Amino acid sequence: MPTHDLPPLEAVLTTAEGIEVRPYTAGFAAMVHGPGHDPAELPHLGVALMRPHSRGRVRLASANPAVAPVIEHRYDTVAEDVDALRRGAELARELVSHTAEVGDAFWSTSQHLAGTAPMGTGPDAVLDPTCRVLGVEGLWVVDGSIMPAITSRGPHATIAMIGHRAAEFLSI
Repeated sequence: MPTHDLPPLEAVLTTAEGIEVRPYTAGFAAMVHGPGHDPAELPHLGVALMRPHSRGRVRLASANPAVAPVIEHRYDTVAEDVDALRRGAELARELVSHTAEVGDAFWSTSQHLAGTAPMGTGPDAVLDPTCRVLGVEGLWVVDGSIMPAITSRGPHATIAMIGHRAAEFLSI
């Protein structure tokens, strides 16, 4: 993804409890569309919980493939996760409040989802070890959904590796 010469992150602070405080140089709209696209998208701090306890769910709404699935993120369904994020937001505020004006915290997500079509041999597996969908001839899934758990860092490198490895399976 081009960032219009705006580096998304310059540093990341990771706490012992798995919270990341990320100073973004600009908002995501500015990185995608260029500076000036959205004046409200200013540099900001993001607070992320890298190993959440909450788990979302994807279910089929219909047997018709044209009907979108029901996606339940459930981000804030585990009190321990909410408490950890609150502590992370307090830390972020403490870090910058002496040098910058600090606005109100707000809730959003930048998490990359995983595990909706896990690969493996266990009872929850949807894919075989070569990324083929079990029970469906000629269909593979090659993205972050095949990971059985959320990565503790950004998933880009992991998903790129999955793609390279899966390309070997597809060319066999």
